[in-house]
Amino acid sequence: MVLPYLPMLRTVQNRLMTEQVDIFRHGTLVSAHVPCRITVSRLFAEPGDPSDANMRSSSEWGFTVPWNTNVAIGDQLITGLIDCIAGEVLKDDTWKTAVRIWATRPKLATPQISITFYRPNNEDASTLALGPFTVNVVFNRNQPTESPIRYVPAGRSQWKGGWFVGDMGLAVVQPEDRFVLDGMAGVVVEILPVQPQHIEVRFLMDEGGAR
Repeated sequence: MVLPYLPMLRTVQNRLMTEQVDIFRHGTLVSAHVPCRITVSRLFAEPGDPSDANMRSSSEWGFTVPWNTNVAIGDQLITGLIDCIAGEVLKDDTWKTAVRIWATRPKLATPQISITFYRPNNEDASTLALGPFTVNVVFNRNQPTESPIRYVPAGRSQWKGGWFVGDMGLAVVQPEDRFVLDGMAGVVVEILPVQPQHIEVRFLMDEGGAR
């Protein structure tokens, strides 16, 4: 019978939590200096599906926190240099003595950059500038990739692509918006489903240069 011993078992778990973590939900701090025990689960060298930004290279971390901690899937966990998103919250695999969290941290390919998007108006040949936005860039390492004909200017079929990762201000960007990065013309092809703390924009870039 486990239930009569729960208070003692939870006390033992808590004594093993020698580190602390802050928990944010939609950018708002919900729990500060939460005692925790941190473990590294595994490191991913390559994404399982390079077309899915949510599967890009990431490191997975395990957090064990007290049983009554206010935490949910999608929360942001920050401690020291670790900044990751909770992808799984388990309350039943520790005999209800603690909460176990599995969280992932994307390995962003470049530091933050500033970029402006341009939306062409085919009716009067004008261009609307959007931004600049501060984003991280995650490049698809399986390159070059073949893109749909509709996104290929001048008959080119070899592009390289990736994702811009930014805050909620990036929500104004739409497929078909254009940009220039490192001298190459790019086009937005997809806005991934909104994440709790950020927006991911998939793009393709023409290796032939800006036009």
